[in-house]
Amino acid sequence: MKHALLIVAVAASLVAMSPAAHADGALVAAEFQFLPSGEIALEGNLGPIRGSTDVDTEAAYGVALVAEYPVHRYLTVGLAPRFLFNVKGEDADEGGTQLDLPVRVTGRFPVGRKAAVFGFVAPGFSIVFPGDWPEDADKPAGFVLGFGGGAAFQVSPTLAVVGELGYTKGYQGGTDETLIGDAEWTFAPSFLHLGIGLQTRM
Repeated sequence: MKHALLIVAVAASLVAMSPAAHADGALVAAEFQFLPSGEIALEGNLGPIRGSTDVDTEAAYGVALVAEYPVHRYLTVGLAPRFLFNVKGEDADEGGTQLDLPVRVTGRFPVGRKAAVFGFVAPGFSIVFPGDWPEDADKPAGFVLGFGGGAAFQVSPTLAVVGELGYTKGYQGGTDETLIGDAEWTFAPSFLHLGIGLQTRM
């Protein structure tokens, strides 16, 4: 949770330092995301994880909210929380969920009068709630790094359709107490995603 608070504070500071943020208004988008493929990195020798391996995932899906403020003509900074469903390995019986809380930095470049292309990087904090996880075990949590790009097409003066392709690498894990100290383990989902949504300027 300390990581998430730090990310929010950094984003708020960047927005506050830029007069352009208030002059141009925020860009807010709601997206549906389909995650057709991914893998979960597993490593550890305690609790629910034994050994080291990568497990392919089932298809997952999620919803994301992107709120960004202009800090330059071609640059926006903001937050992009998303919530994922059916997070599980291909042999798992029960799907879990995942909450990502990244900062998002986006470069935007107009293409004609009604379209723009963009690329983004999104570092942040994530916590996973696996479906078949022991009740008394800590949930996997840690750093995530996302990146990708896409395009926005204006359909009215204040509304645009947005499509994007991205990838998020996960570094979630935790520790278990042992007789000789704390043993670290990893449960880190990484996903490719396809997103489509609507964007408006506030």
